[in-house]
Amino acid sequence: MPKSCPYGALVAVPRASMLIVHPVMSNRVLHFLPEFADIVVEMHDTATDACSHRTYWWADDQLLDVPVCPASEHSHTRIEIPPEYDDLVRRLPRK
Repeated sequence: MPKSCPYGALVAVPRASMLIVHPVMSNRVLHFLPEFADIVVEMHDTATDACSHRTYWWADDQLLDVPVCPASEHSHTRIEIPPEYDDLVRRLPRK
């Protein structure tokens, strides 16, 4: 990961022909993650070359799966940041 992304990036491959990379710049990513995950799932589910519906966070030379609890009739999409990223989340600039 380039030094210009000290907090890593969200990564997804919803289609075999598509790689999505979104740099993480602040704690705002925690609010954006559910929407990002929903977009990834939608792109995966409608793709003719579907690859993966999963969202990952690449940081500190690790690629970690970000567990997503999909939206239902009674709730919004929820994400669960892996405990391995607790230190990284605490270091995120607040905006």
